[in-house]
Amino acid sequence: MIRTAFRGPGARDGFEAVTRAVSEDRFAVDRTLVRPDLGRLREDFVFAVSIGGTPVTMALRDGFVTEEFIDLARTPDRTADQESRLDVLKAQLAQALLSAPADQLYDVV
Repeated sequence: MIRTAFRGPGARDGFEAVTRAVSEDRFAVDRTLVRPDLGRLREDFVFAVSIGGTPVTMALRDGFVTEEFIDLARTPDRTADQESRLDVLKAQLAQALLSAPADQLYDVV
């Protein structure tokens, strides 16, 4: 089972591609996992993964998500220019995450 505070489709789609968790009903957005103590850049990037029944909760480390990303992602009714910029920021975030060693991405919380 994978639970996350993150509401965006990117994480959901990534988990689906790797684990089939969405189509097999093993994925849920769980807003009780939000961690305001981690600050606004990281509070939603919390994931609880259970393999064999024991959950491990992880939070994305500092340095990956920018203020601009969060500001645009949380902007309702984005303009076309804002949407384009957010697409660039999403691609940059994805590249940063994919190029970092796995053991440098998350802290167990």
